[in-house]
Amino acid sequence: MTDAEKLAIVREISGVTLEELSDVALDYYLTSAKEAILKRLWPTDPSASERTLPTQFNNRQIMIAVDLIQRRGAEGETAHSETGVSRTYRNAYVPSDLLKDIVPFARIPGINNEEET
Repeated sequence: MTDAEKLAIVREISGVTLEELSDVALDYYLTSAKEAILKRLWPTDPSASERTLPTQFNNRQIMIAVDLIQRRGAEGETAHSETGVSRTYRNAYVPSDLLKDIVPFARIPGINNEEET
């Protein structure tokens, strides 16, 4: 799936128009979702965000991006107060339920761990 296809799917699912969010903004959400997945897959690798996202996580990337976009409003709130404008979300960044079934890769000392995918 190409980045342009992902962008079109995110725009369609989230229901945002070009006037509401530009392609640059949507691409930012997709990049943030990708980085969250890669950091979950390789939690001890400081260069994890530079890796290529494995194709099996394309749909998860889209789901996370849509969730982040929808949180711009009131979706995902667990608490809300009106006058002081205090919103609480189920997670400050990416909800753990969207990452919970992504199993991190582990390194074994003394063994060549060059390619985990």
